[in-house]
Amino acid sequence: MLKSISKILGSGISLIVLSVVMLAAFAVLFYADDAVKKSQAQLNTLTINAERVLTADLNSTTAVRLAASLQSDRYILNYQDHQDTKYALLEEISGFQKSDKVHEYLSRMEDVQADIEDAESEAISLIDDEKWEEALELVTEPAFGRQKGIYRANLSSALREMIVDSETQAAQASDLYRAMQFGALGMFVVLALIGIIYTREMQRSLKRRSELAASLEDANVNLEQRVSDRTAELKESQALFKTVLNNMPAAVFLKSTEGRFQLINRRYEELYNVETEDVLGKNLYDLYPQELADEFSAIDRRVIDTGEVSATEHAQSSGDGEIVLSSVMFPIIDASGAVSGYGGVEVDITERKIAERNLAEKEAQLRTALDNMSDGIFVLDADLNFALFNDRYLELVELPDDTVAIGRSVKAVVRAHAERGDYGSGDANDIVERRVNRLGNDEAIESEMSITGGVRILSLRKMPLDDGGAVVVLSDITARKHAEEQLSREKAILDVTLETMDQGISMFDESLRLMAFNTKFIELLQFPDDIIQPGVSMEAALRYNAERGEYGAEDPDEAVKSRMQLAAKFEPHQFERSRPDGLVLEIRGNPLPNREGFVTTYTDITERKNAERQLKDSYNIIATSIDYASHIQRSVLPDDTFFSILSDYFVLWEPRDVVGGDLYWCKIWGDGLLIILGDCTGHGVPGAFMTLIATGALDNALMDVPFGHVGQMIQRVHQIMQITLGQHGDKGASDDGMELGAVYLGADGDEIIFSGARFQLFMMEDGEVSVIKGTKSGIGYRGISHTQAFEDHQIINLGPKTFYMTTDGLTDQIGGPHRRMYGRKRFTKLLHEIVELPMAEQQDRIRASLAEYQGDEERRDDVSIIGFRV
Repeated sequence: MLKSISKILGSGISLIVLSVVMLAAFAVLFYADDAVKKSQAQLNTLTINAERVLTADLNSTTAVRLAASLQSDRYILNYQDHQDTKYALLEEISGFQKSDKVHEYLSRMEDVQADIEDAESEAISLIDDEKWEEALELVTEPAFGRQKGIYRANLSSALREMIVDSETQAAQASDLYRAMQFGALGMFVVLALIGIIYTREMQRSLKRRSELAASLEDANVNLEQRVSDRTAELKESQALFKTVLNNMPAAVFLKSTEGRFQLINRRYEELYNVETEDVLGKNLYDLYPQELADEFSAIDRRVIDTGEVSATEHAQSSGDGEIVLSSVMFPIIDASGAVSGYGGVEVDITERKIAERNLAEKEAQLRTALDNMSDGIFVLDADLNFALFNDRYLELVELPDDTVAIGRSVKAVVRAHAERGDYGSGDANDIVERRVNRLGNDEAIESEMSITGGVRILSLRKMPLDDGGAVVVLSDITARKHAEEQLSREKAILDVTLETMDQGISMFDESLRLMAFNTKFIELLQFPDDIIQPGVSMEAALRYNAERGEYGAEDPDEAVKSRMQLAAKFEPHQFERSRPDGLVLEIRGNPLPNREGFVTTYTDITERKNAERQLKDSYNIIATSIDYASHIQRSVLPDDTFFSILSDYFVLWEPRDVVGGDLYWCKIWGDGLLIILGDCTGHGVPGAFMTLIATGALDNALMDVPFGHVGQMIQRVHQIMQITLGQHGDKGASDDGMELGAVYLGADGDEIIFSGARFQLFMMEDGEVSVIKGTKSGIGYRGISHTQAFEDHQIINLGPKTFYMTTDGLTDQIGGPHRRMYGRKRFTKLLHEIVELPMAEQQDRIRASLAEYQGDEERRDDVSIIGFRV
């Protein structure tokens, strides 16, 4: 019987049948194994995503409640990200097979979703308007809680049904897998019988196996060579990565979830005075004191627990004292969405913090000086908008609230005065035009104004500024004006009139003897009664002054002689004199008709001189602050470190004022180099503030967007600036932003990606200029969609090409004999002439061309140009 079985099994047909059956059995076995794994993976993914959906839903509502309760809109910046995460996970979950019950629960959930989002959107709008209590009440009222409960209950029910279905499928696949295991065991028994039958055939196959072993050995040698080559490539890449990492200006580190260091760079070693071999594999408590380790560990734990980026600042001791570090911690997410580690980037911001502190101190000093002035003061910029004013000014003019505001035109204030009648009668439009023109010209003027029908009379002294605008000082001269009016009405009574004056007055006859004087004269010059009497000679009064040091170190006899000679000429004169006690007098003298005498007035101008001195000091403080701001702005702009990667380049950056609204940027982004040129709204101080906002937005965008995606990076900058400036909603008065061009040079240096927001890239190749135009949309402005996309343009074969980016300060500059703009045509013609020159010489030629064309015209805007070759 065994012989028959052997004969049957040894036939060719039996072998074919057994092979087919065995293959089918293994196929079913593999299918069952794959089904089990897929069911388990599906169940695991569904369970994780279910928890993440509930977490994202809770985080979005929590963000709104935190923002309302803590009265800070920064907590809602990630609201939309939580919403997007929730919908993305729901869309992924919806790909699993759903039963009728699942459809029913999801339908119920969608019924309340719109009401929840409407309530949260309304709360966010209230937060934007700083209506914190109303927003908090909206998201904490019982009706809103019930809606959230219904939503989460239906979502949980739908997910629970999906999980039950997935568990059932996994159980079925597992049963099939076990059944196929027994089938496979039976097949192995059959194979064992076949093995016995074919034992004798094994000897004959030994030779063939030896040959096969030799072939495998040859293949193994080739495999080892390929492995060796690949290892060398990996070492080269590792060396390049290490070089880039160790030359970064920021400290970088990576840690495991247990808090043990896995990587640090050279800058980290310098900042913390440690060595790599002493750090790797250790945790914070192995390296730092307990208190400092606790502080750093709390930050690490927050990143791991929340899975979110955390930005902090902290002080660190160094060899030169204490430095301040800006630290950004970020989680490392694996393929399953779990946190597998975390890292950090730390930058030394000590100089920036010192500069900010000094600037704040100077501003506080300036504000203290202004608030303690007895006179009102306001400063106008070149466009006659309010740049500065003090509280005393508001008290003196008594205008309605919000009439005077920083950045508002002075024309509105002049019109309010004219319509109230403060300038007297006449056509209001004519008065406004005349007054505004006088404020805008380059002449110093003095005028008066009567507030609310003469209740208060003000003296206005306007002094023009060198760069446009003016400083205006207002003094309350109501008492003096009333005294002068009283003098005019009662001039027949000389003694009364003299005593009501706020000036000292003396009258000498043709023999230079004292005829009349008032008490103010005695008070101001502090003469004793026995010296100043009617009939006393001017010489006696002068000698008394000289001997008590009124004229300084001058010889008394010479002082009396020189002054008597001047008085004998009976000529009008005016001068100022400072008395030893600090009193400043304005002395005016005029002869009487027919040289019958001389009248001199003495006015105490000490307060005015002090005000003028305070005004000058205030101006110097403002000018110094702006000069210091220029240093801060220049420190934010990049140095030549990153530009040096290019084969040749130039950067022309010329603000119209001390500070400007243009910015240029160059940073390593991933494996490539990112070059940016931007033009912010405005110029001068407002423009400089916009460049700081834009720089912060760029820093944040680079961390949010994968490197190389230039258009997405610009879109993220647009979103951050809209939120920062409060221009992402329908409310608010500001509408500021920027135009920007960005070029990303890949690591291989053989292609660039350009994306622009109202920006162009000029490319010179073979003597021809081509223009790559960016998207026709700016960045940050209120009217632009929050999701505005920006197109990428790829350019390859960079070798023979030269690239340029310019702000409109060049092309819009007025000049030439016909006072027209410089224009793009003139710029491209200049590029044809200079393209073969080194980039440094090209910069000089462009600057010279602009200066020659501009001539005597004023610079209209900041001018910035970047040119480079790869």
